Amino acid sequence: MHQFSLTLDTDLPPIQVLVAQFSSEQTLPALLELIYDGPEHSRRRASAIVLRPAVTEHFTPDDLIAAQKGAEHKPGSFIDAVAEACATGPKAFERFDGVPIFVLHSDNFAHRLSGNINPGVVPPSLVLGHLAAPRALDAIRDRELNEIVERSRAILMPVEGSYYDPPSAKPIRSFLRVGNIQYSRQAVDAIAFWLLPHVAAARAILIDTWSISSLAFNLSRILTLYDGRTPIPVEMLTQYQDRSSEAQAALLEALDRLWSDCPNGNEQIPVTCIVSATQTGSLVGVLRDEIETACLPIDMSFVALFKLGKTDALPPLCDLSEVPEFAPLTEAMIEEGSAIHIDPQVYFPLVYQDVEFELRIPLAKNFGVFVERFGTRIVSAHRDQVSDGSPRHHAVHLDMAALIDQPAFIAAFESDIAGLDPPPKAILTPQHDVARILGERAQAVLAAKSHYAVHLQHPTLHLRGEEPLLEAEAHIRDTLATLGVQDSLLILDDCFITGDRLTGYQMRLRQLNVRARLNYRVAVARPDDMQRWAQCRTMLGWRDPADKKVHARNSVEAIHEICLPNWQETGCPWCAEAAFYRRMLKEKGALPAQFQDRLDRLNDRDNGLVDDLFLVPLGAKPLTLYRGSIFLPPSAPQATVFAAISSALQQMRTVAVDTRPRLGPRRYPIATVLTAHEYLQDVYKDSILRAAVLRAARGEELRYTNERAENERTAMVEHLLISAKPDESDLTLELILAHAGHKCRIDTPADDPKLDPAVAAFLADVRALLA
Repeated sequence: MHQFSLTLDTDLPPIQVLVAQFSSEQTLPALLELIYDGPEHSRRRASAIVLRPAVTEHFTPDDLIAAQKGAEHKPGSFIDAVAEACATGPKAFERFDGVPIFVLHSDNFAHRLSGNINPGVVPPSLVLGHLAAPRALDAIRDRELNEIVERSRAILMPVEGSYYDPPSAKPIRSFLRVGNIQYSRQAVDAIAFWLLPHVAAARAILIDTWSISSLAFNLSRILTLYDGRTPIPVEMLTQYQDRSSEAQAALLEALDRLWSDCPNGNEQIPVTCIVSATQTGSLVGVLRDEIETACLPIDMSFVALFKLGKTDALPPLCDLSEVPEFAPLTEAMIEEGSAIHIDPQVYFPLVYQDVEFELRIPLAKNFGVFVERFGTRIVSAHRDQVSDGSPRHHAVHLDMAALIDQPAFIAAFESDIAGLDPPPKAILTPQHDVARILGERAQAVLAAKSHYAVHLQHPTLHLRGEEPLLEAEAHIRDTLATLGVQDSLLILDDCFITGDRLTGYQMRLRQLNVRARLNYRVAVARPDDMQRWAQCRTMLGWRDPADKKVHARNSVEAIHEICLPNWQETGCPWCAEAAFYRRMLKEKGALPAQFQDRLDRLNDRDNGLVDDLFLVPLGAKPLTLYRGSIFLPPSAPQATVFAAISSALQQMRTVAVDTRPRLGPRRYPIATVLTAHEYLQDVYKDSILRAAVLRAARGEELRYTNERAENERTAMVEHLLISAKPDESDLTLELILAHAGHKCRIDTPADDPKLDPAVAAFLADVRALLA
């Protein structure tokens, strides 16, 4: 299913909107069920949902209103589905019974955004204000095209000390390879939807490069279904138009073919030229000059998919000219940099460049402060957690029950609650144990100052008014109804990861028209990107302008903030290790005792791992941290060491600290990798740090694309594999697991006499499974 989320924050406080594509094979309730079963954070944060019919289906706003009322309307898969759903009243929309739903559609090539079609909802004024704003359609279009660019990795990122040399010969900081965005039928249909106003009268399409030919041919196909016209011809330019004689000859051939394919007597032939990306808009002048010189009866209009520079020569669907990756280069940067050449035929560089990263003290500081405040026994790994929601697995788990009993936490928490002004009249928490304890402690702090607050508990604040919760939910509703604009409500939770629960609370409180000041508090904010926490604080902090006359913004705070990856089963290194043993068991029929014991231990996900994260040979001591580490004290458990490394790497993935791209997935032609000699040879010599890096880093973040550099890294790995030193040989099984996970390469034969027999047997088993 094609869906994406965006934040609307033009002239009003921000809201989040979820946009989803309807398919003719679905009913409306089926689509809403798919959205509900999709990414939870997108669903729970959404203040509104926008649905879009297939690009070939168009209707008027009056047709949609008629369908909602059960009256006669233009037939169509989507509009019929709306009529069928609305005929049942709110029942068809029960998955989102509190969320307004709007329709994004085309009407005779014009884009429209409807009113709410969810019959059981009265949309809040804030939502209506956003979606009625003239910029709403532009914001949805920009976000969708940006989403498509991100998913397709179409931006070739900046490289420190280098610049891109594109076919235009105008050096640029980044290169947008627009051809990448044709990665799915939904993506090319989405581009076609936004192009509709630009091809309403077109008798032919000209594109500036063959690399977006799928977009053009799909658009020609769609137009035949949209208004019944015969398929219109598509032509493409074969090379960049640099005004050379060769380029001009090729351009004239393409224009002649367009003219001959669209005979129209002496009348002008309307042709739409779709430009993949433009910096200066120079192609507009080149084409118009050539058409005039050749005296061709062609009326050429232009549209760019992406605008990368300051030009008004043609309208774009998406303006990226303000994005830092496309900021202009200075003359000095060009003179001092080396060129990455873009091949003029494939519009792609032909080689990768590795950009190295190092783990440094500032990256470890934040987690070190966390350990100093709350101790080293808060963290475990590979652990399931069951609260008042669905069970979740955490590769890095914080024991919040232990954390909230730490003296440093209690002192900070009680001081914060005591300082709330005005004191809360009610406290809202989820129903899990830690949240309940926090709520009770907050009550006690307030009571000590003669302020008495009601403690309300509900996992979502979605008050359905149904048995067996009818009485309890009525009490919550009645209590919230008593809160006036001069009162305050304290909302407590133990942990912030994605913000789903807090934003869900906020939406329900708006629906219940609670106008009290809201004080959001979490024990620990541990997002995988600190920008997520900052954005959520902005959204949660908003108050209605009328209410600001009494109070300032809502307050949103955490006792401690820390950046940690949000890995569940799919990203958990120990889930991957357990899956590997299961494969071995299936192939061999039985596992050696050590690995069967290890699998049994990994299957115990209720207790997690603390001092046994890393696999060591029989007889070897568990991996421990030496004195003098920049990360943690020597007594730190393995789980705490792993969390410190994971936190440092996650910051490298999410925070740009210099001109280099962030650590992460390969974005051709850039591969971001950790400097191998630091974690395998020179700097971090503790086996526990090396094992933590191998577990916490992704394969792409470890492997060089440069063959020579990767061979040198392999030599470092194999040196450790055959080492007789106890403080190096204790890493051998972790190295083999990294090899099994394609994080490193081992070329050493399994029968090498330098290998321990048990290690050699494990290597042979791994090789057999990888073969």
